[in-house]
Amino acid sequence: MTKNLIALAVAAAFLSVPVAAGASEAELMARIEKMAAELEQLKAELKASVKKTDAVEQRQQELAAAPVIAASAAPAVASTAPTSNIGGPATILSGYGEINYNHPTKAAGDTQVDLRRAVIEIEHRFDEKTKMFSEFEWEHGVVSADDKGESEVEQLYIEREFDNGMRSKIGLFLIPAGLLNANHEPTAYYGVERNFVETAIIPSTWREVGVSLSGDTAGGVTWDTGLTNGFNLSKWDAASTDGRDSPLGAIHQEGQQAKARDLSVHAALNWRGIPGLLVGGSVFTGKVGQKQPDFAAQDARVTLYDLHTRYTPGHWDLSAL
Repeated sequence: MTKNLIALAVAAAFLSVPVAAGASEAELMARIEKMAAELEQLKAELKASVKKTDAVEQRQQELAAAPVIAASAAPAVASTAPTSNIGGPATILSGYGEINYNHPTKAAGDTQVDLRRAVIEIEHRFDEKTKMFSEFEWEHGVVSADDKGESEVEQLYIEREFDNGMRSKIGLFLIPAGLLNANHEPTAYYGVERNFVETAIIPSTWREVGVSLSGDTAGGVTWDTGLTNGFNLSKWDAASTDGRDSPLGAIHQEGQQAKARDLSVHAALNWRGIPGLLVGGSVFTGKVGQKQPDFAAQDARVTLYDLHTRYTPGHWDLSAL
């Protein structure tokens, strides 16, 4: 490359010095000597430039091979939001609240306002495939021995995603039954009070402690299966209000010192192959005696299943369970 530059420089020098007609031999020699001097100067500059380029390339190679040591004159500032290796915050704090107002038209004395729930959620991502999720909830404004309020851990689990698209949870998580139980947080809000079927029969919000495995396919099918603690039939009081209104709600255990001698299994399958359409079902089954002393129904089993569909064309939301 250097030789080519020198040849171009010589040609340019000759073109830039026009030879006058009739010039004397002395004048021609002087011009040639001047061009030769300029050529030597150009060669020296090019040589120096090549040496500088070689030195830069050598230094770059040395830096690439050496361990990186970073230094800064500015003082280090601790981040208030630690970041994960995927570029976002490693810990996310969120939540929501719900205040209900009921005004029955035929029972004015039952008109009331209720701070139905206040929820705080904390999610921490250990890496791009592993996270911890927790949800803490307070209901009805005040929690004490003499009030109707409740304080509870609604979810607390570790989730891991695998390279094949499957996911696994271990901890306290929602059972994938019906339409509402696993899909009831903002912006999903389907009424001031939850419907009767998904309160008295499917005991929403229903969660148990265990392990689950889930995944999806390219055809729009999602599946979920797992092993958890089940119901405890010995908790049932047929004479109580809870026992009459929601038998399964009265005997599910929610991870609260749950009897776990008899475990239960669940499975859910949903299809979303057409935009706006969901079709699916679920099943949950297990023994409910839990080997309690002197309990007569040791082999009793509860099996709860559902079929559901939801269709949302335009502004409509149509569902059946």
